[in-house]
Amino acid sequence: MLDSHIHIMNMNPPQPDRLEHVFSQLGLTGGVLISAPPACFTREKAGPSDVQDRVDLVLAWCNGRPDWFPFFWIDPLDASAADQVAVAVAAGIAGFKIICNQAEP
Repeated sequence: MLDSHIHIMNMNPPQPDRLEHVFSQLGLTGGVLISAPPACFTREKAGPSDVQDRVDLVLAWCNGRPDWFPFFWIDPLDASAADQVAVAVAAGIAGFKIICNQAEP
């Protein structure tokens, strides 16, 4: 059984063993881990805002765990959204969370 929506937010450094322990208590084998949010989400401390740092962090959480799927959170209104997708795909991101938090400029 997988959890399809896990935010890692500011959980840095990664603690996958701790999360795996929680998963086992809940009967889960893995799930979708979502990167820290894009910079436009400023309502809380959410972890790194740099694209590469966000990609690297979610990949570090999922490293070596085949049932853990790293997803990258993008704002489709960001001018660099397509470039962010390219960086994430090249790094091994499995999918994307796409959501807007701002009005179109």
